[in-house]
Order: sequence, then structure tokens, then C-alpha cells
Amino acid sequence: MKYTVLFLLSFSAMAAIPTYDLKIKVQHNNDIITPRVMVKSQEVATTIREIGENEKFVDVVVTEKAADVLRIKFAIGTIIDGERVIQATPEFLVHENQTATMTTTNEDEGSVFVSVNAQKIIEEE
Repeated sequence: MKYTVLFLLSFSAMAAIPTYDLKIKVQHNNDIITPRVMVKSQEVATTIREIGENEKFVDVVVTEKAADVLRIKFAIGTIIDGERVIQATPEFLVHENQTATMTTTNEDEGSVFVSVNAQKIIEEE
């Protein structure tokens, strides 16, 4: 019986962590960012791009919801005087390998367009 319990504990400790290849396009007003990032499930990936006098950032987190359904959450904004100012927080429920898009509009921040495609590429132990 101890052998079986140890085996089950050992097996559960080796659970795979999926990694995703994300193809992202973000357009905030006239600024366009098109990062391609690899991110492990439930971890934050951040991309920062210098555009003119400002730096734009895109944070993204992927979480598995079902067999091939993912929740992808973004925080999109500008770094002003060293401070991160979030301007949009779009969230998607999307199937793997399918492109999802969204446009949000805010009087203060203007419009934000987001497109994302996620492909599972690695299962690590």
C-alpha cells in the first residue's frame, strides 16, 4: 500500500504545465504593438514597446478553462514617468488555434483593438 501511495504522489507532482505561443495585435488609438510571446499557463507575460515618447505595455495571462478553451486576460497601458497606467483590460474565452478580436472604446482613453491567437506548444514537467 505504501508503494501505491508513493507512486500516486510522485505521479501528481509531475503534472504537466502547458505553455502557449500567443500571436497578439494591440492597437491603441494610432499605436500598434504586435508581440509574439510564449507564456506558461497562469503566469504573466509582459511586453513593453517604446512608441514615440512613451512606453506601451501589454500584460497577458492564459488559463485553461476546458479541453481546448482558454481564458486570456490582458492589461494594456502606457508607462508615464515610471508609473504603469492601465487603459484597457480585455478578457477572452477562446478556443486554441482560433483568432479572437475585440474593440473597446472609452471617452478618456480612446479605442483599443486586441487580436489574439493561442497555440499550445509545450507541456513541461
